[in-house]
Amino acid sequence: MIPMTRRRAFLTHLAISALIVGALVACFVLFLFPMPFFVENGGWQGIRIIAAVDATIGPLLTLIIYNPKKSRGKLLFDLVTIGLIQLSALGAGLWITYAARTEAVLFVDGNFYSIDTQTGSSLGPEYAALLEKSPGRPFYGYIDLPDAPEPRQKMRLLALKSNSPLFRMVDLLRPLSVEAKNDFEATDRKIGKLAADDATRGKIEEWAARRGAGVDDYYFVPTYCTYGTILLALSKRDMTVAGNIRGVSLKP
Repeated sequence: MIPMTRRRAFLTHLAISALIVGALVACFVLFLFPMPFFVENGGWQGIRIIAAVDATIGPLLTLIIYNPKKSRGKLLFDLVTIGLIQLSALGAGLWITYAARTEAVLFVDGNFYSIDTQTGSSLGPEYAALLEKSPGRPFYGYIDLPDAPEPRQKMRLLALKSNSPLFRMVDLLRPLSVEAKNDFEATDRKIGKLAADDATRGKIEEWAARRGAGVDDYYFVPTYCTYGTILLALSKRDMTVAGNIRGVSLKP
């Protein structure tokens, strides 16, 4: 049996910590921050902080404290103490990141807005009820504003005066469906003007070409996230989310 030296103990602890961080990345992407929201809504930022803190504190403490000359009981006590410190740091990081997870993506007045758990908790019982009925995450919905220009403009002014975004009108919140096509058609007509440069238009065309489809087969909708703006692509046939385009440049 190879003796456990201080260096070996450090590397072993580092390898275990790296495996834990790798498992967390998989869980984040699969359950908390589905792509592309893992990068755009804070999952990547959260996992980097957890990795920097958790995968550093434990192994470094092991490197400092571990001494093969100590008794087995003393070594066990030291390692359990280090483990508890590391678990506490991990738990705090996970709690903060969990509260920022992508819970819903809501369409209103031409744009999607990603909603994290903290924001969602303030949207009321109608929002919570819709989430409970939705089997997947994030929940995709839309605010069913009036089609007529005058009442829609009144709602915009009300939101502006109350400093409350339109997506907070959860009494008008509906699951995303083909019934929202009128709003998406209007957004689709604007997207050509929103594309600020040839590179952005090229990305849209390239994205569609990779799927063997045409640009006209999808709605491309600006989606505002915590750390940037992306385009979500929705199939015009059934209004399902087909993918996304990152790194776009859009005119305000």
